Amino acid sequence: RARQDVVGALGLERLEQRELVDSVVADWCKTQTAAAVVQQLTDLGLAITRVNTFAEASRDPHVAARDMLQNTQLSDGREVPLTGPAAKFSRTPTRVREAAPTIGQHNAEIYAEIGLSESEQATLKKKGVI
Repeated sequence: RARQDVVGALGLERLEQRELVDSVVADWCKTQTAAAVVQQLTDLGLAITRVNTFAEASRDPHVAARDMLQNTQLSDGREVPLTGPAAKFSRTPTRVREAAPTIGQHNAEIYAEIGLSESEQATLKKKGVI
């Protein structure tokens, strides 16, 4: 019980000094390569790994094997890789069906669904409401 109290108190102290601790650790990390930081902290028994950039993650073989980046045509005609659905099903493949709509692309359809006629939409548009 006494050890638990000491560990808890140290954790609380560390939390209270978070900005200082973060600053000291950041300053130390700036003087090391990422590989050296990972190795030294691993050697101390800490669970650590380097976080990939998006570009690095996109080139990972596992990302390709899971079809996580799927080429999708945008409304302007460009084809770009978009992050696909995370869930994968053997009998029901998942795909990015289409790119996100442009801002306002479906407004008229939505206004019609909620009961606004074309003339009401035109009036509201003229007034700057929509």
